[in-house]
Amino acid sequence: MVIFGATGDLTKRKLFPALYQLAAEHLLASGFAVLAVGREPTETDQSFREKMRAAIGESDEVKHVDDEVWNWLAQRTFYSGGDANDATAYDAINHKVLAKAVTNIEIRSGMLATAGGVVFTALQDGWVVAYNDETLEELWRFNVGTPLKGSPVTYSIGPKQYLAVQAGGRHLHPVKYDNLENSSYLFVFALN
Repeated sequence: MVIFGATGDLTKRKLFPALYQLAAEHLLASGFAVLAVGREPTETDQSFREKMRAAIGESDEVKHVDDEVWNWLAQRTFYSGGDANDATAYDAINHKVLAKAVTNIEIRSGMLATAGGVVFTALQDGWVVAYNDETLEELWRFNVGTPLKGSPVTYSIGPKQYLAVQAGGRHLHPVKYDNLENSSYLFVFALN
């Protein structure tokens, strides 16, 4: 499970107490893990776990905290900090961060991981970017000249695969990207 905005109040008050209850009732799979993603770059796995343990203890939802249950959940809880300008490659099997890439603008559209080892994102300043999914080395980028807001998607027609990104409306940033066109488009790229 990935929790975005993990250093926020909702995670402390609702999400982690609920996850603790599910763990206490043995309703989480043995391979379950949490990747908590937040804007606090100095937070560590351990400091995040300590905050969530304190939050569970203060929760009105949890009547008693069993240390064995908490330790089970804590061992499966990991934190990745930074802001929305960071892309992070995370190895869910070995529970570790493999690489990070920093963009000059927030990644609001999310990222699309493909079976071919490529990750795509669409940035608000008009760039469509492809990264290697393990190293986050930039493989390709193309500027469409208009703000991109939708998540990239891929699809196939016969043996050919395509990448599509949606652009539409006015950019949300009031000044920084005023040179971009206001538009509603669907850009489609054929992938080799």
